[in-house]
Amino acid sequence: MRNTSEGAEARKPHGGSAGGAGADRSIKLELDIQKERMGKLIGTNSQTVKNIQEKVSTVRVITPGKDDAASDEYKLVAVMLKGKASDVFKASKMIHDVATAAGHTTSRPAELT
Repeated sequence: MRNTSEGAEARKPHGGSAGGAGADRSIKLELDIQKERMGKLIGTNSQTVKNIQEKVSTVRVITPGKDDAASDEYKLVAVMLKGKASDVFKASKMIHDVATAAGHTTSRPAELT
């Protein structure tokens, strides 16, 4: 599945168990954020990421380290979301809104667990 509107790209999930995907299923979602937009996403004293995690407390937001974000090799850096499927997608929408207010982002489900 691909959604290319507003710079977003979603790919089919891989891995996980044989059952159908449900809202209570645990997943990982990787969002590719333009490197120069990471400051906006993280916020002063990590406040933007903390606010997202407070609003969707079942989701863990993993941002790249400074070394990964500082690398000149790539223009995009990965932000990983882990948690209950429905909440991961809520958090990804919040992150997408912050990132697209300042630039573009793409997303792809990393795997189901």
